Amino acid sequence: MRTWKYLAGVAVVALAAPLSVQAAPVVGNDGLTTAPGGKIDSKLTPSSLDKAPVKVIVELSDDPVTVVEAKQDRELDTGQKAAVRDQLKRQQKGVVDTTKKVGGTVLAEMQDAYNGVKVQVSGAELSTLAGLAGVKAVHPVEIHRLDNATSVPYLGVPQVWQDTGYTGKNIKVGIIDTGIDYTHADFAGPGTTDAFRTALAGEAQAANPALFGPGAPRVKGGWDFVGNAYDAEQKGSVPKPDPNPLDCNGHGTHVAGTTGGGGVTAEGRSYSGPYNAATASQAWTIGPGVAPQVDLYAYKVFGCTGTTDVTTEAIDRAVADGVNVINMSLGSSYGTADDPSAVAASNAVGAGVVVVASAGNSGPNPYLTGSPGTGRGVASVAANDATAQFPGATLTFADRSTISAVNANAATPLPSTPLTVVVLKDDPQTSENEALGCSVDAYTKNGIKKGGNQVAVSVRGTCARAARPIYAQEAGAAAAIMIDTSANFPPFEGPITANPDTGAPFTVTIPFLGVRGVLGSAATDDGDKLVAAAGQSITVASKPLDNPAFTKFASFSSGGPRTGDSGLKANVTAPGVSTVSAGVGRGTGADVKSGTSMAAPHVAGVAALNVQAHPQWSSQDIAANLVNTADPSKVGDYRMTLGGTGLIDVKQSVASQVTVVGDSYTTDDGRFREATLSFGFAESNKKITDHKRITLTNHGRTPVTFTLSNEATPQSRPASVTFNTRRVTVMPGRSASVTVNVRVDMDKVGSALAGGFAFYEASGNVVLNAPGQQLRVPWLLVPRAASDVSASLRPDHGRPRVLTGTTAAGNDAASDQAEASTDDAAASSDVPATEGVEASSVGIDTALGVDNRGGVTRPNLQLELSNRRGAIDTTADVYQLGLVDARRDATVKGEPGIDLRALGVQSSDLGSSGDKLLVFAMNSYDRYSNAARNESQVLVDTNNDGTTDYIVSAVDSGLVRSGSADGRNEVFVYNVATKATTAAGYMAFSPTDNSTTLLPVKASTLGITQASGTFSYTGKISSIANGAATDAFDGTAKYNPWKPAIENGQSVSLKVGARHVKVPSRVDAAAFADQRPEGVMVVVMDNTSGPNEAILLRRR
Repeated sequence: MRTWKYLAGVAVVALAAPLSVQAAPVVGNDGLTTAPGGKIDSKLTPSSLDKAPVKVIVELSDDPVTVVEAKQDRELDTGQKAAVRDQLKRQQKGVVDTTKKVGGTVLAEMQDAYNGVKVQVSGAELSTLAGLAGVKAVHPVEIHRLDNATSVPYLGVPQVWQDTGYTGKNIKVGIIDTGIDYTHADFAGPGTTDAFRTALAGEAQAANPALFGPGAPRVKGGWDFVGNAYDAEQKGSVPKPDPNPLDCNGHGTHVAGTTGGGGVTAEGRSYSGPYNAATASQAWTIGPGVAPQVDLYAYKVFGCTGTTDVTTEAIDRAVADGVNVINMSLGSSYGTADDPSAVAASNAVGAGVVVVASAGNSGPNPYLTGSPGTGRGVASVAANDATAQFPGATLTFADRSTISAVNANAATPLPSTPLTVVVLKDDPQTSENEALGCSVDAYTKNGIKKGGNQVAVSVRGTCARAARPIYAQEAGAAAAIMIDTSANFPPFEGPITANPDTGAPFTVTIPFLGVRGVLGSAATDDGDKLVAAAGQSITVASKPLDNPAFTKFASFSSGGPRTGDSGLKANVTAPGVSTVSAGVGRGTGADVKSGTSMAAPHVAGVAALNVQAHPQWSSQDIAANLVNTADPSKVGDYRMTLGGTGLIDVKQSVASQVTVVGDSYTTDDGRFREATLSFGFAESNKKITDHKRITLTNHGRTPVTFTLSNEATPQSRPASVTFNTRRVTVMPGRSASVTVNVRVDMDKVGSALAGGFAFYEASGNVVLNAPGQQLRVPWLLVPRAASDVSASLRPDHGRPRVLTGTTAAGNDAASDQAEASTDDAAASSDVPATEGVEASSVGIDTALGVDNRGGVTRPNLQLELSNRRGAIDTTADVYQLGLVDARRDATVKGEPGIDLRALGVQSSDLGSSGDKLLVFAMNSYDRYSNAARNESQVLVDTNNDGTTDYIVSAVDSGLVRSGSADGRNEVFVYNVATKATTAAGYMAFSPTDNSTTLLPVKASTLGITQASGTFSYTGKISSIANGAATDAFDGTAKYNPWKPAIENGQSVSLKVGARHVKVPSRVDAAAFADQRPEGVMVVVMDNTSGPNEAILLRRR
């Protein structure tokens, strides 16, 4: 059973992670965004039904080895390190013993880069572990997924070899991945398939020391943490460590080749130099990596397929082994700075290691960038496209119109006879989505047969791209076409000789073509035209394809900023599309892969060259230098929250003698600084002003004078940036500081009601110019313009009472005081009053004249709404309040948007159908970054028998539809009886950096009709990134869409300065007595996040 929270642990997307497979959403007249409805994968299960034990890392308070070294500013000897580890094991013993006592399992104990114990226990035992002496925090175990002859010259590396002689010699680079095929010629191995098969036969034993280990030519060490069969998401799968990190997947071998492969000549021979400007002009099977003479260390954390949850342990080992650079081409979407792998990575930086990680492959939407790349001080890498032209094809339809396609496997010749188009369609009665083309059955069920001269058309998603033509060819198709889920062509694959998902050898001989999407956005788009041609004939002709995405960001590269604190991520950009590197088990052969997994090792190689060029610099200096010297002008569609300061600049980075840092951060290793100015998230109804300091350090021998300026990004809202000086001179061996002041006027930002993510940024680069060099420090502020809507309830007499309203963000003290002052006036409940709860004893019951028996004597309410000092015009929407929850009772503290506060519902007519549209509003005390990181659930009991019949969930659309997160929050409905999942037909309304999620669903989708009457509901929320983090409302509420207790659904526009706007609302006395609502809920998405977004007019 696969649950929607399967990201819990840390999910990192492999290669070019597919985006959600669906038509483009459409915004309706009601402001809600529709999406394709209907039944989908029936295996998906809401997390509220999942009772499996959880894996967590229990972090303890004492310093790990790296921290002790950092604080003492020296490297400990072997005996001293052992003493620290023994002391930490004594502290960890309480966790170990308690875990075993409660029936849990101890999975790992860590002491070097991280002081923690990884365990698997029942969720009910988490509070027990958290309360043990010495425990600092309990974190989810992240489940990570796998995230050169063209790209290396594209970066100008051969000229750097020529000019400087830097090739990475004697620099240690750790590759935390699927292992390395050390028999491959790219690593000076024998370069035969027989050598690989021999090594694979003994993969659990010590490796041949002539190929792996201190005496080997290239792969000098490492460790296998898991064995070949491990998959973190498979129930019962257990790591089986061994000393032989031989790759059986291919990902790690490819990554290692990009960072430090020596190269394989066109004749199939290992190449060992010389490396110079002429190297690129030679004929290559595989071009050399960026740093072709580094010493490679292989840390195998993945089996042959699947995912991992041992990344933190690998970081710990790599630090202990003394590597200079770590590359992690893996990650988990929606990463935070506090994820265990991110913390361990930051600690590694503090210990002197340059850490590079991929940004992730979940697409460009906000807050998707993944950990461990979200760690402070870690270089997170986005991907761009370095290929100017691909093999291509022209598809001609019966009406003589044409579209272009990429010939993804460079098939030649292309079919000369017409092909019949067969578009794969999903069978809703099966658990598989056949439209994706991820099995042979998907093709045969749709009519593909041998000798049929057919071209099979699938849509990108779930399985590896290169698996599609394998299944199509096995089914008998003459060609295969995949429609992408973006406006770009899918990546070029090159020859396909194995199934990436299974590792099984298979040589594809049919053409594999790729067409631009997105389906449903316009009938004239390429993908839609191809789908419309189902059953017709097309012809295919060869034609080179100019790559329209050349220099642009890859469509799969994950968008920032960082979840939680809105910190700036990614940091830099490197090539990551159709990258050629070493192929596992192929002797001398190459493989072509795409993903931020391919971008990161380019930067790891550049980091190795920098370590060689700047041997006295700290790891923080090297990481800052990579960011300082990158170039945004080299990225065709530059966006800072997607690609940091731009394309990595190898030449300038090794030549630079000045580094510039900004943000300071504290890890267990001490206080450090990195090359960003992250002002974080801020909300206000006036203006936001802030300042930070940048520090320039001159590592060279001559003074350098810089002039400063601000270069706004194309996405930035209007902002003013000033400096306390525009000219600064830095003397040799000295540092100088400059203050950077930022001001943003909130009336120029925009509204949360703008649609979509409504994500706004004020951003730019502080540019420092000196003769012959240009450095950058990126800055980012994520603003939210606040309205100032308050609500009052007019009773039969007296002045209206103001129930809520704030004038500016960040007034925590005032909020706490308001909270405390209203506790005694709260309704007869254990729920404390909060912002949004009436500030006097006069409430709805008084206004309605409710008697001692609950009868309503005055069935009219009048709300009054004001937006006195708001920064922007806004809209307020009225709901019937059903449930209220206590503050700070979520199972895990600090998870964004998890602490539930209120749940209400409204209903409206759906034309003349007789159906009703229900919209549930779920409000939290705290702010989420992207609501799709959470699964917001409304559990509906249609017949009031105390049993849940349907679960309405808002959750990441791509995760449900294609298995890969895409950051879009869609509504799904799970039928508990049939175990079927249906797309509700709507996207959830949940702008970024808010606290309220709206879940639209038709009453008929839930089996609710006018005849069925009143239903019961309650709510729950859980994090898809942390399965242990949940919260739920106590009890249930009742509602009848055809006969609500309190009139609702009113939507009121409120301009800045509006006062006492009257909103009448009738009350049905009988329904009020039956449903017993908690009161009225006024949702204002533009109010400051938290309780102010949902004003509660409670019963008294």
